[in-house]
Amino acid sequence: MAHVTSIEGAAAAWETYSEGVEKQVLRAEGGDSRVLLRIAAGQGYPVHAHAVPDEVFVVDGTYVDPGVEQGRAFGPGSYLHYPAGTEHNATSPTGCTILVWSTKAPVKTAGELLGNPDALVLHGGSVITGPDGAIVAGPVYDVEIILTAEIDWARVPEEQMALDVAGHYARPDVRGPTGPR
Repeated sequence: MAHVTSIEGAAAAWETYSEGVEKQVLRAEGGDSRVLLRIAAGQGYPVHAHAVPDEVFVVDGTYVDPGVEQGRAFGPGSYLHYPAGTEHNATSPTGCTILVWSTKAPVKTAGELLGNPDALVLHGGSVITGPDGAIVAGPVYDVEIILTAEIDWARVPEEQMALDVAGHYARPDVRGPTGPR
């Protein structure tokens, strides 16, 4: 029989993600994650984008993304799909809990891409990506060039919030007073 993982939501710890936003990691494995976010009334998180698609399911309360459908409110049972690279943010006038489901984008095989060599996954070349996965410079193929980019240091703290998707840095059972166990 396959191993079944279960979590009692009421007994699990919530970690502070940002002011007024808490997260509870349900599963994080191989680039896929399932995270509950609890957004307090009047709070939210900053505009950001991911290199992979995001799916959001509203569990309770009112979820608002100002960039979606003129900022209309989404209630319990609502579902939103954010394609990879979509800038988004969320607020909640009443408070809400959402389930965020992120999955690595599927990688096509060379056989699927034979008709388009520029789309080959291992075509080579150079590119500079930002901490959110957005392309900052390039990509450049089949030419010798030095790529440069300016760093927006103000974005560093914003992206550091998303660094530990599994919540290991804040969990005392994984990280002791002197570092990881």
